[in-house]
Amino acid sequence: MEISSAIKYGLISRPRYLEVTERARQAIRPQKPGDEIDALRQGILEAPEISDVYKHYRGEDLPDGAFFTNALVDKFKIPSDKVAEFISIFTSSLESAHLLEKKGDKSRVLDVTSSNDLGSVPN
Repeated sequence: MEISSAIKYGLISRPRYLEVTERARQAIRPQKPGDEIDALRQGILEAPEISDVYKHYRGEDLPDGAFFTNALVDKFKIPSDKVAEFISIFTSSLESAHLLEKKGDKSRVLDVTSSNDLGSVPN
């Protein structure tokens, strides 16, 4: 499962053997400020289901509880028995990439797709 996820995020490739990608190197061993965040954001924009949900909610607050769950199942076709795990992975991924802003009990998804500079959103 970890290998599959790393491939979806573009952190490893499997042409013949598993190989670390340049994106993973950028995240693990950044050479300049913003490299790690840029690599994580690029991974989110490439991961299939994560990217779809991110792009749908970017610039908006995430819906509360059952409304978010229902949207994930109905609109994004996340299996209902996997929704809790998906939400955990989705929110932790966005938090790691500084794409989720908490205000009280609301979580706002920050929009970085309209900028060529993925590192333009402040921490």
